[in-house]
Amino acid sequence: MEVNDDSSASKDELINNNLLPVLSRTTQLILQNNASSSNIQMRNTIHRDRLEVEQLLIRHYFADDSTYGHTQFRRRFRMCKGLFMRLVGDLEMNYPYFQTTWDATNQRSFSALQKCTSTIRQLAKGYNPDSLDEYQNMSERTSHEALENFCYGVVQMYKAEYLCRPTSTDIQLLYEAHEARH
Repeated sequence: MEVNDDSSASKDELINNNLLPVLSRTTQLILQNNASSSNIQMRNTIHRDRLEVEQLLIRHYFADDSTYGHTQFRRRFRMCKGLFMRLVGDLEMNYPYFQTTWDATNQRSFSALQKCTSTIRQLAKGYNPDSLDEYQNMSERTSHEALENFCYGVVQMYKAEYLCRPTSTDIQLLYEAHEARH
């Protein structure tokens, strides 16, 4: 029994001499980290005048006497203005992401028109989401979110009508077009 008492005493001594200081220091570090993480940290934000940018976009492409006509619109968006406006309207009606909202600081979100313009520019011209910041004042993250939500929304809304299986006639026409081209 004395052996057990000695080994028990040596274990207590080992814990007191070695482990307790380490645990104490670890606890101090954790408390310091928690105290510093509870401090309010300000994010660097860029003021983006979304309303002004939307008005510029409307003047450039969507007003009756727009700066750029139908030809430039079609070249830059790779679709006619009517189809684009139909997509914008359908997405805005069916998906909350495309509806204009206000955040906690009472700042207006980007409109459906701005989000769809960003998306089509990415799809039609292969723009990087970050490259849209200068013209549309839209961050890379917002541009990327708009792209994801646009693609999801278009597929969900139009898949029954436009994404159906090809018929045998459709397949035959595809083969003929391929043979004529190649």
